Amino acid sequence: MAQTIHHAWGRPITARIVVVATTVCLADAAIGQQPQAVILEPQPSSISDATALPTDQELAFVTVDPSLADLVAFGVAPAIIVYQWGLIRLTEYGWIWGKIGWLAAFIYAVAAALRLARFNVSPPTDDRRFFDLTWTLDDGADHRVYHRFDRLAATYRGDNWAITLGRDAVSWGSGKVFQPMDLFAPFAPTTVDRDYKPGEDLVRIDALLPGGGDVQLLLVLRRDDEENRDLDEDSIGAKWHTFIGDSEIELVGGRHYEDLIVGFTFRHPLGGALWQTDWLATRLDNEDKWVVSGIVNLDYSFAIAQKNAYVFAEYYRNGFGRNDKPVDIFSLPESLVVRLQRGEVF
Repeated sequence: MAQTIHHAWGRPITARIVVVATTVCLADAAIGQQPQAVILEPQPSSISDATALPTDQELAFVTVDPSLADLVAFGVAPAIIVYQWGLIRLTEYGWIWGKIGWLAAFIYAVAAALRLARFNVSPPTDDRRFFDLTWTLDDGADHRVYHRFDRLAATYRGDNWAITLGRDAVSWGSGKVFQPMDLFAPFAPTTVDRDYKPGEDLVRIDALLPGGGDVQLLLVLRRDDEENRDLDEDSIGAKWHTFIGDSEIELVGGRHYEDLIVGFTFRHPLGGALWQTDWLATRLDNEDKWVVSGIVNLDYSFAIAQKNAYVFAEYYRNGFGRNDKPVDIFSLPESLVVRLQRGEVF
């Protein structure tokens, strides 16, 4: 919700507060344990597991990829096997019996998904954020109740500028599926609903420039693994945005953790389509080299039978990836492992 408070000087101060509803997580086992039926895996089910094991870290998406693997292994695969082995023969007694067989297999897969979901719910924490806005209200053997502010920010607006302090969402770049320039909690490529994004603890200054451009100064505050303030954990940067004819240009630069970053965004209409590209160069402090990542995408909207349709194509280059095959997931470069842990690359 938003509330505008008029200061004595006549300037409006806008306070925006978004509260995430109190969440209750229930399970039949203690929080953090796995169900007894899901205890054996011959090898890491994804690259996230492999990088978490040698580094003793939990990745931002480590609870997603293994869950999908478990769903396939213990839900979808058994349902398909049982249907193809026996239930499909019910069609010999009539089409309705065939539907019943298919429904039985489907119910089993859904039940397995729901069962696994109960053991893969981990509430977010603010251990490395500047503000601690997450509170555990009750933590029992088979449940956890917590309350969290996803966004809590105050904005002071001047004539041509504004300053925001608190927890607010910030996004850079133009990626549709991949966002190499969005360094602040980017969406995973598998995320469908992108209408809402949790905030970062920040200080942000936005200002309009003469001639129609604008500039944004950003400071994202964090803590280290011991929850102590450390300037090397912060991100500080600037983004300049302007129009040149029909084209739109953005230039960014700054420091992300200990690495220097520079990049640009370019957008230009092509007929009825829109062409966009983002490129970001990162100078790795610990490896003394530059790494370049970027995207190029093209999207087009049109109508089919009086219905709106939308298509896009996107090319993504991950400069932190590996070209050697087979990839030894236990000896990934530190720069890639760190970004996997922070949820910046996928």
